[in-house]
Amino acid sequence: QAGRECRWIRKELAPVNTERDRAVKLIEEKGSFTMLARGPSMHPVIRDGDVLTITCVPPGRLRVGQIVLHENEGRLLAHCVARIDRDDAGSPIAVLLRGTCGSGPLYNTGTEGLLGLVVSARRSGRDIPTNSLPRRVAALLRVRVLARMRRRRARNEEEPLTAFERD
Repeated sequence: QAGRECRWIRKELAPVNTERDRAVKLIEEKGSFTMLARGPSMHPVIRDGDVLTITCVPPGRLRVGQIVLHENEGRLLAHCVARIDRDDAGSPIAVLLRGTCGSGPLYNTGTEGLLGLVVSARRSGRDIPTNSLPRRVAALLRVRVLARMRRRRARNEEEPLTAFERD
């Protein structure tokens, strides 16, 4: 069943990345996999050293505030869904992603760049769900508040804004 639900991730990106291929294969065969989180971009929701559990999520079930695994320039990254642009039929065509610490860049990707949904983070022997409604709302609020603070700072410093930050 996992393979049938995850056929949408079979689309190839150039260049082909072995880390990406391994992730896709694990999701298709087992339905989920784990990986070690590295870096501060999702702090405090996900911390450096947490073990993330990633499962398949069809693009139609993707929601703002969820944390997804995506590929960017050959690296696998976990970030929060800040906005989803949909076509007339309601299918997602572009997804805007951002870390919750506020210092990282925005990632604008199509659904082919998304590899799975981060459902939990294991920290200090405890599984912390990342997909519950309160956690999604907290992550999204953090992203929005940090974007607003950056807008204010940009007005004072004449710093250029991205399209997401202008909205």
